[in-house]
Amino acid sequence: MNYLKMLIIRSWRIFIALAKIMIPIMIIVRILDQYGFSEAIGEFIGPALEIVGLPAEAGIVWAAALVSSLYGGVAATITLAPTMDLNVGQMSVLASMMLFAHGLPIEQAIVHKAGANFFVTCFLRILAAILYGIIAFMVISHFQILQEPMSIGWLPDGLNSTSWSEWTYATAKSLVMIFLIVVALMMLMDSVEKTGIDKLISLILAPIHKFMSIRRELAPITTVGLLMGLTFGGGLLIERSKNGSITKRELFLTLSFLSLFHAVIEDTLLMVALGADIWVILAGRGVFSVIFIAALARILLMKPKSVAKPINS
Repeated sequence: MNYLKMLIIRSWRIFIALAKIMIPIMIIVRILDQYGFSEAIGEFIGPALEIVGLPAEAGIVWAAALVSSLYGGVAATITLAPTMDLNVGQMSVLASMMLFAHGLPIEQAIVHKAGANFFVTCFLRILAAILYGIIAFMVISHFQILQEPMSIGWLPDGLNSTSWSEWTYATAKSLVMIFLIVVALMMLMDSVEKTGIDKLISLILAPIHKFMSIRRELAPITTVGLLMGLTFGGGLLIERSKNGSITKRELFLTLSFLSLFHAVIEDTLLMVALGADIWVILAGRGVFSVIFIAALARILLMKPKSVAKPINS
């Protein structure tokens, strides 16, 4: 009973923080859509999204995620879902791009504090999002898979209503569902910690670290970032770098990897709830992230050896 009470309290605090981001974005996107601004914005950014097979309105969703957070993108998706008319493949591409690059002002500030360049890591996240979006779109189109219409079963009717009162009621119901999703995600994260799955993930990551030219001793830190998010992983790396036991190159590679691939349980299930395919947004994105960082590691080998010296040297 005590656990249930604490779970609700923790979930409510998290939900309130998220609602402060989501509600303003929902209102702004609603106004843009109702008064034709979304079409004007779509005409401007539409051509850039054609290369990944997405409609122009999807640019508003990704922009919301980039400047606010993943939940900002969720808010924009919920508002525009009735009019975007996406199939599962398109939603998977859009979700993948949001997962690669979201919340840049806040998350990359943490990465910068941990020791990696803010603008470089922002560029890497956006580049990875676009490259993976192109690859995923090409594969989906070539094999004609995931073509069924996207369906977000838990979204209430009325989100596409021209009536503001009906839209407000439907939006409030969708926020209730978001709260329930937060509660479920918190329970899942607690289960992962208690069952020791995090330790198993660390063991699995050890050889992958070697492929990415990162010492296997950093696997536990990476695991924290993968499961709990960039804030926790970055915080641990800040502490680890103080004793000079990690090189600039390893620090940059680890932070870059966590920038691309973090909070994989919470963020992945959130995108699945929006109708994205888990193989595209988790398995494919994970493999791409590892290969991307491995290629980046090889490029850094061409740099002067000074980048491989300990932080405090």
